[in-house]
Amino acid sequence: MNSASSLLLLLSLLALRAGGVGAEGGIEEKTSTASTSCAASKKKILSFGGNGMIGSETLHRLIKTDEYDITLVSRGSWPFDAGERIAPHVKSVICDRKAGIDTCNDLLDEIQSTDEYYAVLDFSAYNPNWIKDA
Repeated sequence: MNSASSLLLLLSLLALRAGGVGAEGGIEEKTSTASTSCAASKKKILSFGGNGMIGSETLHRLIKTDEYDITLVSRGSWPFDAGERIAPHVKSVICDRKAGIDTCNDLLDEIQSTDEYYAVLDFSAYNPNWIKDA
């Protein structure tokens, strides 16, 4: 992981812990409205990657709080113990970013069906253009 990726990850986690990132890039406090559905009351997170070493530990900690509805976008592999710790607790969308996000119909459907994401995390952006595309 290069220093730019490390910085992006750190900023994402700090923003998540503080309450979210606003449209102007600043940190803002988000409030949730009560709902009859448990999943509807959870904050939605879209995670690119998150089944490798650093991402799976981060997602595992978020899952343990039971406050987040997490959609994980990956190439479909579950290395290490992510198949047991992460896979059963997230919605998985398979997408190979090398082909371009616009080729991932399930991801596009997921994004279009969601009003708002509390946070978007990116653990797999090896190419700067992938961050721009996301």
